[in-house]
Amino acid sequence: PAAWDSGGGSQSMSTWYTFSLENAVSTTKVKITVPGLANWWPGELAEWQTITAGAVGNATVNAGTGTLTVGGDLDLTNITRAAGTGTVVMNATDTGNELTMDSQSFNNLTFNGSGGEWTLQDTLDLRGNLAVTDGTFIMGANNVAIGGNLTVTGTLTASSAAVTFDATDADNTITTNSTAFNDVVFNGAGGTWTLQDALDIDGDLTITNGTLDIAGYDLALAATTTFSNAGTLQMEGTEPLTNFTNDTYSGVMV
Repeated sequence: PAAWDSGGGSQSMSTWYTFSLENAVSTTKVKITVPGLANWWPGELAEWQTITAGAVGNATVNAGTGTLTVGGDLDLTNITRAAGTGTVVMNATDTGNELTMDSQSFNNLTFNGSGGEWTLQDTLDLRGNLAVTDGTFIMGANNVAIGGNLTVTGTLTASSAAVTFDATDADNTITTNSTAFNDVVFNGAGGTWTLQDALDIDGDLTITNGTLDIAGYDLALAATTTFSNAGTLQMEGTEPLTNFTNDTYSGVMV
């Protein structure tokens, strides 16, 4: 893209350049030389196959409003990434792919690769939506925060991690596709989340701020689940509630 044009040659090692992704990018290969340290080679095809910076220090990627598609690993170690308002799409079709955030945030994140498998290596913080459209996303013991919708039509393996929904606006939706969650927390002042299918929780359910509307769907808790409510749990009254014990000390149930 013209915005990424270096002028046809290598840039000075003493000069910093900012590359902003404003639109979707299709390219065969990108080489970024970060001042003072290593080269960054993000793969091939019509998307960046593997993004890893390893030893690179003080590199900055401004996500902008566009879409970044990655067909392999994504490692943001030692990278400063401005989340922007765009979307990162992981579209590998093989297993063994890893996602390392190193305390960076994304806006929207989509996993969409038939047969693809991605394993989270550390905490994931999303300002927007998480979609597992196709393939398998494995959280392991790494917590995930979602600032928008959760839409699962593929496979989400929550393992022993906690999922926190922290949006502060209404009209957020949750589609689980039979995912079994560990701990689930709702903590967004003014936030509202509406179930699109059953919610199955093997750990604890906590509503700290906001409203969870189960909208007639099954809320299935484990026998050992602790339900803590300082916000609002909204229901139609006909929902099957499995192992549910209301928190009578605080919060609202309507």
